[in-house]
Amino acid sequence: MAFIIDDTDTVSASKFQEVKTFLVSLVNKMLIGDNAIKVGIVTYGDGAATSFPLKQYSTASDVMSATKNLAQGNLAYSRTLRCLEKAISYTQYDFFTKENGDRADAINFYVVLTYGGTYGSNFTEYISALQCNTSIDIFIFGVNINSIDDADYQGAVSQGRYKKATSFTAHECDSTVFTTITQCQGLASTPTTCTTATSDITTDSSTTHAANSTSDEKKRSSVVNWTIIIIIIQITVLVLGSAIFAFVCKRCNKDKVKKSPR
Repeated sequence: MAFIIDDTDTVSASKFQEVKTFLVSLVNKMLIGDNAIKVGIVTYGDGAATSFPLKQYSTASDVMSATKNLAQGNLAYSRTLRCLEKAISYTQYDFFTKENGDRADAINFYVVLTYGGTYGSNFTEYISALQCNTSIDIFIFGVNINSIDDADYQGAVSQGRYKKATSFTAHECDSTVFTTITQCQGLASTPTTCTTATSDITTDSSTTHAANSTSDEKKRSSVVNWTIIIIIIQITVLVLGSAIFAFVCKRCNKDKVKKSPR
């Protein structure tokens, strides 16, 4: 599970603290562990960066402590723009990796915490297409979102995956938030119509981890089969070559015998 936190310059220190308090409340209700829920944090502005990866902490207390100590700002991005599309892309390709502790058999949850709309025109289409991958589930928690951005967020994620409130303290009081997020049950709801993402930042194959695994197995099997065929051909060539060489040498010897003086 990746918590993706708005770190633009419109987020004051008190607002950032409110987000951290909300996260601590969520994590406190989770079963954190190497064989349970694994949590990491990404912050974003016009780009994104990892605060801590999935593999770093294996207990809820450690995650909560690290969350409380989060600081605003990162040299990896500017805080002037809120580019959620870039943050989601970064999370998909740079955060959810095997090296960072991602598990191929687990659903990847993207939990966005934001104070406003996103910059860019392709966000809705990109996120909708991304969710065609059933190993991905995206949630957006917004605070004081205007009507235009509200419609974009609602259109981007599956039903019930977007929640808005007047503060993150209000989100804390929403019991459905804890039921949905902290249990991590079930696969992501697949949108009725899955379109191809038009973002030039990244493309998504819209396949599950299981499908990828099956494809890899088929590729490995094909490679093994071709390797066996090549080895058989090489052995056949060697055997035939040896036979031809022996035959030629035998004829040469006969010719020499015939030509030798008596």
